[in-house]
Amino acid sequence: MPESFVFPYLQEIVIFLCVTALIVPFFNRFKVNPILGFLAMGMVLGPFGLGHFTGTIPFFHYITMSDNDGIHLLAELGIVFLMFSIGLELSSSRLLAMRKYVFGMGSAQILSCSLVVGIIAHYFGNSVQSSILIGAALSLSSTAVVMKLLIDRNKLTSPLGQAGFSILLMQDLAVVPILFLVSFLGNQETHIDPLYSLLLAMGHAIGAVAIILLFGRYLLRPLLSFASIGQSREMFMATVLLVVITTSALSAMAGMSMAVGAFLAGLMLSETEYHNQVEVDIEPFRGLLLGLFFLSIGMQIDVGYILGDIVLISLSVAGLMTIKTMLIFLCARLFKIPAVLAAALGLTLSGTGEFAFVILEPAMNTGLVPYDTAQFMMIVATLCIFITPILFELVIYLSKQKRYSERSHYSFATTFKDSLANHIIIAGYGRVGQTIAAFTGLNEMPYIAIDTDGELCTQMRKQGVQIYFGDASHWHVLRKINADKAKAVIVTQDGAASVLRTVKAINQFNPNITIIARAKDKEHAEKLKEAGATHVVHETVEMSLQMGSKLLSLMGFTTDAILNMAEKTREQEYGTPLEEKQSDTNITG
Repeated sequence: MPESFVFPYLQEIVIFLCVTALIVPFFNRFKVNPILGFLAMGMVLGPFGLGHFTGTIPFFHYITMSDNDGIHLLAELGIVFLMFSIGLELSSSRLLAMRKYVFGMGSAQILSCSLVVGIIAHYFGNSVQSSILIGAALSLSSTAVVMKLLIDRNKLTSPLGQAGFSILLMQDLAVVPILFLVSFLGNQETHIDPLYSLLLAMGHAIGAVAIILLFGRYLLRPLLSFASIGQSREMFMATVLLVVITTSALSAMAGMSMAVGAFLAGLMLSETEYHNQVEVDIEPFRGLLLGLFFLSIGMQIDVGYILGDIVLISLSVAGLMTIKTMLIFLCARLFKIPAVLAAALGLTLSGTGEFAFVILEPAMNTGLVPYDTAQFMMIVATLCIFITPILFELVIYLSKQKRYSERSHYSFATTFKDSLANHIIIAGYGRVGQTIAAFTGLNEMPYIAIDTDGELCTQMRKQGVQIYFGDASHWHVLRKINADKAKAVIVTQDGAASVLRTVKAINQFNPNITIIARAKDKEHAEKLKEAGATHVVHETVEMSLQMGSKLLSLMGFTTDAILNMAEKTREQEYGTPLEEKQSDTNITG
């Protein structure tokens, strides 16, 4: 086959998929963060690993990735989707509730670490601009690594998880102005007048942001509502991808990073009824592309260089993590967090993360940071990522020791998750669901609704209903609406298949929850009971009983007699009721 007909980067893509399908599960089996697996495999399969020996061992040519530029183009999309996801998480209510720790403690950590690391970088001969960017890049921790460690250990809602999330949240927010700073300083290096460069960059940035915000204000909701017609997940997903790529392209055209546009798009969606389903739909893309990003980072690491200068690199890693641990500890103590918890927080966030590469690479390409210096810092950042899980395990071990655990108790004013608990979930908000909501509303019972009709969700949100667009049969959607803390779920969807699918998903997600499901007929009711429904309501039976009761009332039967006959009919139709599930409504997560 002629070379022109070969699919670009086919070999690299096949190797990446093999790594994802075969190698990463191996790391998961031993509870090793997949990100570390991608980094390690990038180092092994990259040009500085086995690729270095392709001249002497030709077979290695088929199992290595030599085209790092092509891989990196695809890997940049991983950061785009990561920033989009971060924007989705940043609702105004969450920021407001955690403002003391996000904007206070988080800002103190970034400024103090950037200042100290920047001064040290300048002391070793770097320019002021390089020192500023190096300090900013190394002050940031790994959101991807730390968040996964907290989730895997069920520590996300703990004091450590809440404090860590507060700082990580501010770090994620800080990436946007830092990337803008890189663009501005890069224009200065091209010998353009600084004032003109600043005004031009700000003009482009303001124009792009204005266009994106106008798009979000007036077109985003109608576009997603239209995409949800017919309940086609493919069309909805395609629309979401279009939104992410379009806003990223607008941002890049204005001279900013693509990640900035993606972040703004996520921020716009965070306040809409669609954000839960959007997060679910982009999760596979984000995970794969972010893995590709870390794989490409691993490919840039020269193992030989590390071994050749192992002493200086080791001292740099140890020094950076020690400095950050101490500064984070002091920032936490400044906000009256107990010393033991502050130390645990410092150890957990002492490393650097993925955004160090996001900042240093464009700075290196524009000449703001010398190539050798940027490579050295990226190696330091990579090793910090490898060490972070080890330090976190140390934190977990110490937290189990009585003399430390008793002294680390701390109560945050807010929790990481929304406070929604002991609520009712109404899956399907058509006429039946709305009637149930009106009934529960009379008794002031908190409820949350979810439906796959985007137009309906938009209309109901305008009326003040707490409703979200999404598929209740999806595990990630159930997690977003706190189904693990709900008191009961009422499934009122129209299609028999969708009701059955939803009941199965809810029962698997939370086997202890009470599920009341709407059945089309007796056969459907039996399937729902087998799937885990606690109570099933027949549409045909209940309609027949209502009509029959009205007829008997008109014929002069007493109310008690009608109720007795109705109850006997229900026993005949429904059969022996299932034992009610034991529901624990005090789950704290």
